[in-house]
Amino acid sequence: MAGNVLDAAATVEVATELDSPPGHDSHRAGAREIVAVLLLVIPFLVVALTAIMWVEWLPADLPRQWNSDGVSGTSPLWLMLVGPLLLTLLAAIGAASALPAAAAPNRVCIFLAAGFVGGAAAGAWLLCAGLALAPGSADATQADVGGWPLLMVLFWGYGALPAFLAYGSGPDRYEAHAF
Repeated sequence: MAGNVLDAAATVEVATELDSPPGHDSHRAGAREIVAVLLLVIPFLVVALTAIMWVEWLPADLPRQWNSDGVSGTSPLWLMLVGPLLLTLLAAIGAASALPAAAAPNRVCIFLAAGFVGGAAAGAWLLCAGLALAPGSADATQADVGGWPLLMVLFWGYGALPAFLAYGSGPDRYEAHAF
């Protein structure tokens, strides 16, 4: 049995070497992938830095849900901060886990998913905290939402940037992807 496992591992290694052009390891993360991971650190930094700058002005409870009459639900500041911080950090760590060669076939999909999670979490924080600080809203529950939630589409779209960047331009790069 042990001989079969070693033979299978040797076969996989040879097949990987034969699939790559001479002198080129297509499964190794390049500069584009590393920049894509760095792009996914930005949402974490944005949440952390804005929290540090705004914490003294933010109310104890932040608005998290609105209806036609205004704010219909709030959450404690610590919860509204810890959630996006953890999600953006996990998104960056998840993207970094796609850098080893073993993750190469799924790298772009991992970057896309991590980007959407990181962008949405940072966007939710900026939207809720920003509306609580909006001029003219002495009380966070009185903030006028207007069209600000539409910005979430842009934050989700930010998640596509790392995936597009890592996708590459070569015709044989990531040929296992369906999109």
